[in-house]
Amino acid sequence: MNQAMFSGSVLLENAMEEKPAWAERLAGEGKLEKIKVKPPALWYKVVYFAFGYAALLFGVYLLIGGILYSSSIRLH
Repeated sequence: MNQAMFSGSVLLENAMEEKPAWAERLAGEGKLEKIKVKPPALWYKVVYFAFGYAALLFGVYLLIGGILYSSSIRLH
């Protein structure tokens, strides 16, 4: 799960790997230091980790339930 979806920021190492041209351009323009942020607190990481996996498990539960009970569902 990508933590950028919840925290709104990306590790510099990940940015350099995924989008090297963008990161180099920011560094060349001197904007990289201006947009650096502190990493999220540990409690925040725990909360969005738990929320993300709970949502994933709930989706799998609904999918399996829908498959198992699809024979008893009748559409008019």
